[in-house]
Amino acid sequence: MAENGRLQLYESVREFAAEKLADPLPAERRHAAHFSRCGSDAGLRALGQSGGVALYRRLLRDRENVWLATRRATGWREGVWAAQLLFAGWKFVFRDGPYDAAYTLAMEVQAWDDLSPSLQARVSVLTAHLLRRLGRIEAARAQLECALATWRTLDAPRHEADAYKLLGGLQQHQGQGQEAGRSFATALALAREGRCRRREAGVRAVLGDLCRVKGRLEEARSHYLAALTGFQEIGDRDGEVVPRGGLGLLCNLQRRHDAAAVHFEQALTVLRETGAVRNQALLLNNLGLVRHEQGRLDEAKRHFEASLRLGRETQDLFCAAIARGNLGRIYAAEGQFSKAAASFEAALETYRAFEHPHGACNILVNLGLMSRRRGDADGAMRTLREALELARDGGFRVVEGFVLTELGDLCRSGGQFEEAGTRLDA
Repeated sequence: MAENGRLQLYESVREFAAEKLADPLPAERRHAAHFSRCGSDAGLRALGQSGGVALYRRLLRDRENVWLATRRATGWREGVWAAQLLFAGWKFVFRDGPYDAAYTLAMEVQAWDDLSPSLQARVSVLTAHLLRRLGRIEAARAQLECALATWRTLDAPRHEADAYKLLGGLQQHQGQGQEAGRSFATALALAREGRCRRREAGVRAVLGDLCRVKGRLEEARSHYLAALTGFQEIGDRDGEVVPRGGLGLLCNLQRRHDAAAVHFEQALTVLRETGAVRNQALLLNNLGLVRHEQGRLDEAKRHFEASLRLGRETQDLFCAAIARGNLGRIYAAEGQFSKAAASFEAALETYRAFEHPHGACNILVNLGLMSRRRGDADGAMRTLREALELARDGGFRVVEGFVLTELGDLCRSGGQFEEAGTRLDA
């Protein structure tokens, strides 16, 4: 009986192989159809529920299969399959790159006339995500405007919330804090209208980021805790990463370094399980900042170097810029001023190319502090004044307060007592 079963299995495998060799297309279509289900509404929803991390880990093993299926479906002009495979790919294939190749496919799919308005708008939002990673912020905003024009004609508050959330992120990226706040508020209202706890928690997390940058720390903490609770209630461990990271940054600002490290380590544990390389790079930078504040420079340097390696591995210039800026601080602390200046300048160039005033402002502050340490008071004054202008334009109150204090101290040291008093009183 067992022998007969083995013979039947052998015959079925032979028949399948013969069929595939004779005409591979039916098998390839089954392959694409299978993986496109990962990008369906139900498939994406499963990633954000209890057991989602385990599902991420299984799907990560099929990254190449999903990428292959996406290219095939695009070649066949199978609109629904191609769109759903792109959505799935954003979750666990090319969220860490390659952005250029994914962008090319997304633009091809978006151009098809036979795609439904809803799918076309969702592909536009995905394209905006890719353009953001490529540093093409205005092009990303144009994609979102197209998507929002469509969503306003459809009753789809959940997808409209996604578009407004990303729009707010782009506005915050460009230092447009008030506009970002309005977009996030709209996204939150739409998420609640659509009764989507996951989206609501996601918007609360980015609102926390906005409040933190503006110095409204208690309000930021309230948003982060609400977001964390929301993700925990639906079992979305991957979603917990952003509010945990935000709480870590808050603790670091309040000099509660050990508590900050705990939040970052918890977030890193999830990211390592889900294989999110880019976000690991961001969290390693944050953990490095904690160790830097604690005076553990060797440990901080290892974290920053690991982050830079991951940024290069994913070809993510923005992540690499963050690591370079932080490594510049280490080199400056070690007295390697030429090496520090090169790291700071490389980071500043990227931030400016990516139209990211907050990042540029922080680099200018560090360049100013280094100039002062080297005895170049005039250079420090020029650089810190440039940083102050960016901080005021962007509403970065925490940075503005720090720079005013430094400028006041510089003026007092240089005998400019009237200006020193003005700076310190501000």
